[in-house]
Amino acid sequence: MQDLHSGTIKLRYAVKLLMKGLL
Repeated sequence: MQDLHSGTIKLRYAVKLLMKGLL
């Protein structure tokens, strides 16, 4: 359960960086 939560946080962080790069 904790691994899944950690993966979600990493995914959201990656999306943030991706959006920042696109914009």
